[in-house]
Amino acid sequence: MADFSSSNYTLAYDNQPSSKLDVTEQHGRVRRAYAEYTLLAELLITETISMLKLPAGARVVDSRISAPSDGTTGQLDVGWIDNGSDGADDDGLFDGLSEADTGGGAVDSKMASTSAGYNKKFSKETEFQITALEATTASTGDTYKLEVYYIVD
Repeated sequence: MADFSSSNYTLAYDNQPSSKLDVTEQHGRVRRAYAEYTLLAELLITETISMLKLPAGARVVDSRISAPSDGTTGQLDVGWIDNGSDGADDDGLFDGLSEADTGGGAVDSKMASTSAGYNKKFSKETEFQITALEATTASTGDTYKLEVYYIVD
């Protein structure tokens, strides 16, 4: 028998009567949102790319972004815009990604558990976007790929 119990364990098993847990915290189905964008021209500083939307009630559990290494991908933030309830966070999933993070290779990163978006539940439909922190060079034709794993039911 354990010495301590998590808050969810206490709610579901220790309390009498037990409480029903939010489906996004236990036994929820993980879904995947995926989008890609091929650069038609170099990105300029502060330009954004709308990538995807998550439905209301979505709880983010993981994310990944990739970009090829045949040019300079620039430095990127990945986050969400204000949905009227959850404030904007330009780098809520990824902060300042660049080829330098991977030793000069392609950007291929998974979201850290310290990211603001990790385990965040959005109250309304939310748009996710990439923001250029520096201009790209020799990247026209490169494809950015973003996937976000979430639980909503």
